[in-house]
Amino acid sequence: MQFAQQIEFVSVLNLVVSFSAVVAGLVLYRWYRPPGFDDHPYMKWAFWFLLARWSALTAAYLTLIVSPDSDKRMLGFVDLASVCDMAFAWILVQGDEFSRKRTLYAFVGFCVFLAGWNLAFSPHNTNWGAASNAFSAFTTPLVAFAFLLRLRGTASFVLFLMALWYSVAQLHVSATLLTSQSVFAGLEATVDYLLGLALGKILVGGMVYGLFFAPVQDYAFATTEFTESARAAVKSAVKTTLKVGTLHLLFAILAAILITWFLTSFWPAVHATPR
Repeated sequence: MQFAQQIEFVSVLNLVVSFSAVVAGLVLYRWYRPPGFDDHPYMKWAFWFLLARWSALTAAYLTLIVSPDSDKRMLGFVDLASVCDMAFAWILVQGDEFSRKRTLYAFVGFCVFLAGWNLAFSPHNTNWGAASNAFSAFTTPLVAFAFLLRLRGTASFVLFLMALWYSVAQLHVSATLLTSQSVFAGLEATVDYLLGLALGKILVGGMVYGLFFAPVQDYAFATTEFTESARAAVKSAVKTTLKVGTLHLLFAILAAILITWFLTSFWPAVHATPR
């Protein structure tokens, strides 16, 4: 595989992983909600923000694969994903005490701020991606930290460490792209990190789904005593996540190979900017 095709392959791989996470979320919500889930409206609100996060990432990758010059549009979708992460984490920590009104006000406020920053600077300005990078680096570990507060335990701590690793890789890719003369030059320097981001999406995203849909029995507060049965449910959810994650990775690689072949054979070669 030529180097240009490698770049396109890992970009498409990230797209496939993001889109399949949307599908997986809908399947889990429709058929695998645990008992007690529907008794707490905040869980439904948190889920829809989580799903919106993956949808925004899918749109970001799709935008750059189809229209690689749409830098501001891509950054807008990335910013939307970050704000959805923050909303998800905030709702999860608040539990039954969360306020829809305050949450929506904060969500809209952050979106307006990041959109204004995106429009105020040119993509060639070094300040253009500063706010987005800072926000992205903060919100991914924040989601894991929310689970650490709510569930505690080894699984939540492992998720937190993986989220930190993912954020470091993400920041490296973003910084390289913003300081490169072209998108392709930036991708050329970070192709290995792009592959790592795809793997990180599967591991971090899979564990978030696994912990979120684990039947923990008591959803009321983050400080509620975590029973032994709840701990067993979380451990079971993590094991299932790892098994499904392996299948998810194999499926994503196969799909990315087929899509890349189609693009290089029937579509002008374009390359995406990762998150």
